[in-house]
Amino acid sequence: MRLSKVSGSLSALVLVWGAMAFAACGDSLGTDPGDASADGAPTATATGTTTTTGTTPVPDAATPDAATPDTGLKDATSDGSLDATTDADTDATTDAGADATVDASDAGPVVPPAVRFVGRWDTRSAAGPRVAYPGARIVARFQGTEVSVTLDNTTGFAGGPSRYDVLIDGVLEPAQLVTQVGQVTYPLASGLAAGTHTVELLKRTEGNLGVTTFMGFDFGAGGALLAPPPTPTRRIEIISDSTIDGYGIEGMGPVCPAGTLEASHSARLGLAGLLASDLGADAHMIGYSGKGLTRNSYLPDTATMGVLYPRALPDDATSLWDFTTWTPDVVVISIGGTDFNAGVPNIATLSTKYDELVQMVRTYAPDAHIFMTIYAQLKDSYPVGYNVRTNLRTAIQNVIAANPADTKLHLYQMTESVPSQETGCQYHGNLALHRTLATAFVPVIRAATGW
Repeated sequence: MRLSKVSGSLSALVLVWGAMAFAACGDSLGTDPGDASADGAPTATATGTTTTTGTTPVPDAATPDAATPDTGLKDATSDGSLDATTDADTDATTDAGADATVDASDAGPVVPPAVRFVGRWDTRSAAGPRVAYPGARIVARFQGTEVSVTLDNTTGFAGGPSRYDVLIDGVLEPAQLVTQVGQVTYPLASGLAAGTHTVELLKRTEGNLGVTTFMGFDFGAGGALLAPPPTPTRRIEIISDSTIDGYGIEGMGPVCPAGTLEASHSARLGLAGLLASDLGADAHMIGYSGKGLTRNSYLPDTATMGVLYPRALPDDATSLWDFTTWTPDVVVISIGGTDFNAGVPNIATLSTKYDELVQMVRTYAPDAHIFMTIYAQLKDSYPVGYNVRTNLRTAIQNVIAANPADTKLHLYQMTESVPSQETGCQYHGNLALHRTLATAFVPVIRAATGW
């Protein structure tokens, strides 16, 4: 079951949009509401064994830069607890939320064979759905003894490649799937026991490292796609800079060796991914390094989070997300620290921009609990005189005060981190910090939602 990658012939690849899981399965592949492909596509019958359907990374508040002061992230020492949390979280995506899923044995309509997609996918291309944001998932259930996947990958403004976790029957494969540019077939597993299996790809990296087009799975001779696994009934959306989307979390930093940064990203083990798995929820992660509310870490970049939020693909202004296809129950926002990179922003303006983002969310998720958070590495003590934590708290309190009738707006302050928890790449939080943050945050969300 060794993970590998080879260039493969596509002679057997049959494009079968009818085998995709759309809103009927609880997941959407919507982009522009006016685009016919956003509402589904013509059904087809699967044949054979294949089914388918700037130049520099921008740092944020957790990425010190010689020209731009950081917020609350000081030199740190290595933490021996880094590896302790990795194994414990390996099966979290399949084990944690059993009580929140639909029982597949319940009487009801027969679910057709389908591939299930979680996250924001752009469906405008006839070639297949495209994805950029971290944490996006491709999930399928199949009959057979092997599985491979064909992907078409492009690089982003920060280069590439895109990286994916591969899970077979809920067990994490030891090697990451590291994409090549262009259309390539990647073997995922072989020699499986005859019978029913599940395969899942989970995007580890951010959109600035590239966009992936899903072209299809191949299950080998005699293999067949089956109905997808049960869909969780709970939905959570996470809007963030790099603080909680898994950026650099597995790195042995804070200054990681050259060439190791991208491999250290893990959306699955960052706070966003842990919240989803611990709560048994499907997650949409809108995570992008260096993005702020009033300004970005890279000041010439004016595409702040408020600009990106309506998009399916963050760096494609034409990829409008169809919000009618997926509505979250909970929204977690971890943003605002980047706004302090170039000095203390105007707090009134920060408050206004934060409120504009919240109102955008509220338009599409009128009943969601919205948690506006202050991340653990944002502190009043650094940079000296910026009072980052206090000022961001004031901005959030201003948002709440401006919406007195909205009883589902919450301020959540994470406990400040310590240097031993800040040893991810480029001074980001490490595995131990994110596990600690999730353990503290999950009960708060449960108390608000009744989950």
